[in-house]
Amino acid sequence: MANSLEQILSARKINTVVIPGLALSGVVMSTIYRLFDLDYNIYVIKDNVLDQPVEAYCSILRCLVQQAYT
Repeated sequence: MANSLEQILSARKINTVVIPGLALSGVVMSTIYRLFDLDYNIYVIKDNVLDQPVEAYCSILRCLVQQAYT
């Protein structure tokens, strides 16, 4: 069953999502994972991300990119 974000994106035929940044941990990272699993194109504005440590979220995002190309 789709959640409301998935329903909105699907209804509007949106296939690309831009994540503006701020705090990637928690709900935002969960949203990124879910959209990735649903084959959306995802862009994260890394210069806007304030989460600490920076290396942690960079590592997670690199893993997602690697998964996309394997």
